[in-house]
Amino acid sequence: MKRTILSLALASMALCAPTNPAIAQDDEPIEIDTTIMKDKKEVPLNPDKAYILLQTPSAVPATFFRVPTEDERAFHKELYNAAYDKAYAKWEKRVAKYEA
Repeated sequence: MKRTILSLALASMALCAPTNPAIAQDDEPIEIDTTIMKDKKEVPLNPDKAYILLQTPSAVPATFFRVPTEDERAFHKELYNAAYDKAYAKWEKRVAKYEA
């Protein structure tokens, strides 16, 4: 068990260490298709897509993140600012009530 965990850790470090984060050069959003491919003799692969193969002796949870676009960042910044303003107004009322 320890050997498996160590080999998985070393393999993931070897894959991640020498690379830099990928920065998209296109302005188009990237569509991500998350499909689990069952173990079959022949698996149809689309040459226009990229695939990640992960082989382990047991199930391993994997999480992949994509870089948000500028529109998505602006949208989430607006949501954050609205929530912050609402919380700050509530805090000001509580402070005034406490001081009174």
